[in-house]
Amino acid sequence: MPNYMVESWFAVFAPSGTPQDVVEKLTAAVARIVDSDAYRKKIEEQGAFAIYMNPQALDKFVAKELAEWRQVIQDNGIKAE
Repeated sequence: MPNYMVESWFAVFAPSGTPQDVVEKLTAAVARIVDSDAYRKKIEEQGAFAIYMNPQALDKFVAKELAEWRQVIQDNGIKAE
């Protein structure tokens, strides 16, 4: 499809209702990993890049992605087979 730029991304999610202290520990661990030189080096060797997002930023990013792709699907009459 012309005029579309698609990037792969991945994130760490926890189930709804996960205790806040657990979310904070996971968030801190992910931030340390993404900010580490070893991780950055490995990810760059693969031609990728990493951006840390806190839970609030990730929530906004996912909502934006869902809305954009929902619109692409609707505009192009894409149906599951």
